[in-house]
Amino acid sequence: MDRTNLECSLPPELDDADLLTFLEGDADESVNQHVELCEYCRSRSTELNRLQNWLTSRLYRADCPTSIELGNYYFKRLPDPQATVIAEHVSECHHCQQELDQLKNYLNILEIDSQPTTVEKVRYKGGELISGGRSSQEIAGAAHRLERQDRRVSRLCT
Repeated sequence: MDRTNLECSLPPELDDADLLTFLEGDADESVNQHVELCEYCRSRSTELNRLQNWLTSRLYRADCPTSIELGNYYFKRLPDPQATVIAEHVSECHHCQQELDQLKNYLNILEIDSQPTTVEKVRYKGGELISGGRSSQEIAGAAHRLERQDRRVSRLCT
């Protein structure tokens, strides 16, 4: 095996902290040049990046409350101790803040969509006035009787 793959070609070897700052794009120019020129350190940074991505995917939001818990928190359906813990978490976690914002926006859209239009309000109020508190079956029956009377009157008039 080629010895350049087993050790740093530009000693001193970069440590994991240097490689992490490189991966985050915050490294100084000497670290950037070192990774660019040293195959061993570049390989280590690639492997460290894979490990970091794997851990992130496995641990993503591992300490966050579930969506159901956040929903219950929003609707104030949690016991005080649990609500306090979630409130503290939400104050520090932008992921949970974002999820609560999405819930608020969704509920606002539902509220706007569920508001009756002026025409619907007039129809409803008109229906109330006409029905006088009677059920829809009673109104339908009365409408049917009126239609029959209209037909009889129409036949008499012709």
